Amino acid sequence: MKLILIILILNVQFCVFALKPSSHLDQSLPFEQVLQAIRTDDPYLLRSAFDRKIQRKTADMEVWKKRLTEGKAYFFKRFGEYSTDDFTYEYFRSDKELIVYFKGGQVMEKKVKRQGGTYRLSN
Repeated sequence: MKLILIILILNVQFCVFALKPSSHLDQSLPFEQVLQAIRTDDPYLLRSAFDRKIQRKTADMEVWKKRLTEGKAYFFKRFGEYSTDDFTYEYFRSDKELIVYFKGGQVMEKKVKRQGGTYRLSN
């Protein structure tokens, strides 16, 4: 009986460990690109984080520069001074959703899709 209880406890601990958000996933790359674009003030990197459909729909780089400025203000207001290490991620394949956590709390869900060998943010 004690052995079964120990096995169950160890199994539960393993499951909890396995479900923790990760500091990097292949699917988190486009969100990490957004963070990097904001930090380096790079509208081209911001644009590359989104799927081709969104990129074609908004080809004007002035629009991306405006989005970058708005994104900087939004991220500063929402997260203050932050590090990329403050963010962790989970990916749900069935929904094609990236779940973003900031300092352990869930802050957003983003659709992602695989295009050209990499993941990109999508609608």
